[in-house]
Amino acid sequence: LKYPAIANLGDMSDIPEKLTHELISAPDLICGGTPCQAFSLAGWKKGLDDVRGNLTLTFVDIINANDSIRIKQKKTPTIVLWENVEGVLRDKTNAFGCLISSLAGYEDEIKPSQKWASAGLLRGPLRNVAWRLIDAKYFGLPQQRKRLYLLAGGKDFNPEEILFELSQANEPQAPENNSLIFNKDGHSFEVFREYTDCL
Repeated sequence: LKYPAIANLGDMSDIPEKLTHELISAPDLICGGTPCQAFSLAGWKKGLDDVRGNLTLTFVDIINANDSIRIKQKKTPTIVLWENVEGVLRDKTNAFGCLISSLAGYEDEIKPSQKWASAGLLRGPLRNVAWRLIDAKYFGLPQQRKRLYLLAGGKDFNPEEILFELSQANEPQAPENNSLIFNKDGHSFEVFREYTDCL
């Protein structure tokens, strides 16, 4: 055991109940990566129809249970870091849409018009959620290894400030009645000039 002081909580499906009954403490930060096989070519890409892929929704249950305890204890909402393979953005069961919708606090699943963008930001009624596809070859690894990173937190948390790089361009700021804000399919969008154009 590399980390003998860290408790092994066992099956992740049991963690929401353990949190709810306060059998384990509710941490500030939860990092996780649900099984990627359901979204990869090697795992037959069955998405949420695969038991392993369905653990993506169990991950949301863990976050919600953790937050309910933290709110009861008058603590700030959980910060969430989730990682997975690029294939989750193209999953035919829309696991990614279910994940971000649930984390953000929407009851209905959000579906992309064609496919999920490699980076984005969703401000929901419960949490703010940002994601970005990052290739490890740009961070010192001598191979191409794309991974999707998602950050989420309460309404006072701005995940885009962590996940996206500030733009180096010296572009003038848009006026207050910003034409870069628009509505599409019932959702409000804003093009960020402060950040790079990955959005």
